[in-house]
Formats: sequence, structure tokens, C-alpha cells
Amino acid sequence: MGPLIGRDEFERMEAEAPEGVRLERMDGYVYAMAGAGLAHERVVARLVSALSPVARAHGCEVFASNRRFSIAPDSDFLPDVSVYCDPTDDDDYAGHRPCLVVEVLSRSTALDDLNLKVPRYQAVPSVTTVVLVNPEPFYVDVFHRVPDGWDHEHRTGAAGTITLTCPPCELSLTDLT
Repeated sequence: MGPLIGRDEFERMEAEAPEGVRLERMDGYVYAMAGAGLAHERVVARLVSALSPVARAHGCEVFASNRRFSIAPDSDFLPDVSVYCDPTDDDDYAGHRPCLVVEVLSRSTALDDLNLKVPRYQAVPSVTTVVLVNPEPFYVDVFHRVPDGWDHEHRTGAAGTITLTCPPCELSLTDLT
């Protein structure tokens, strides 16, 4: 591995990256993100579409994967979908206080998303819900913040709903497939 990369250098690298190349930084190391497949993009588009009206009604904004989430001084991620409700979280470069973070899984990222990203998302006080969606075969994992830690809900198949606290709503799993 190369040297640890600070935020200023990371921003420079990102600005100079070829078009279409997306970068994330974890613990000071920079990683190029692979492109997304059709099933992945469908889930992202459907989530943004379903969340946007209720988010706006609660003074929140929904962002797709180009809104960087600055987890810590040495880590910046690109969640597939995130919701921000704090109007003071308005940095042009990166958000710092989302309430909802969603990762759409792929074979190449599923283990890292679950084992590396979820715990980091859960460590951010503003994050109340983390959702992992696997498009093929379809399943959803929802992690909700509770007073003594985190609850986990696993749903397989497209029947039923999931409940989110921020923005407050129920999402039909059928709408995501």
C-alpha cells in the first residue's frame, strides 16, 4: 500500500481523475470504485424516487452516489443513497451528518460494505438507519439505531415493507425491485 492520503491531496486526486472514475478513501488509503450494473442502478433510482417526496416534506434532501460522506478526517465514502436533514450540513465538497445511508451491494463490494462501512456509518451520531440492498438475489438488511445500540432486520424477497425513521416512512420492497 502507498502512503496515507490526507483530505487536501484526496480532493486534488479526485479533481484530476479521468471522467467516470470515482474515488473513496478509507483510513487514508484511496480506492477506485467500480462501475455499477443495471440492477444496482435501478435500485438506486427507485430509492431516490421513493424517498424524495417524503424527505422534502420533512425538510430533508436525498442524494445519490455523488454526494460524498466524510466519515472521519481520514475517510470519505460515496454511499449509493443518503438523506441529509441538517440545513447547516452544506459543505460543497462533502456531507458530514446524514441520517440515512444506503449501500446497494454487488459481489465485489458486499463484504466490505457490511464489515467495513456499516460499523463506520454506525459510529456517526447523526446516522439513525443504515440499509444494505442486494439486488440479485434480492434481500434487504436494515440497521436501526436504538437506545442501547443497533437493531438488525433482514428481509428476503420483494414482499413486505421496511420502516425508516429518517425520513419517517415505509418503503414497499416491491418498489425497489
